[in-house]
Amino acid sequence: MTLLAHDRYCDAIELEVRRLRDVVTSGADLSATVPTCPDWSLERLVRHTGGALRWVELIVRT
Repeated sequence: MTLLAHDRYCDAIELEVRRLRDVVTSGADLSATVPTCPDWSLERLVRHTGGALRWVELIVRT
């Protein structure tokens, strides 16, 4: 398995989080189904992603 450089991972996370934020702040329907996760709503995805990012931030800070 080929690993990506740390900077590339960070860039990808930043890009995808920005894209998710843009969707949510555009007034998207939070009850909409996520196409790649049909059992999940957009709200559930945002809550899950936000929780994961806060968890990682806590680890990095400590």
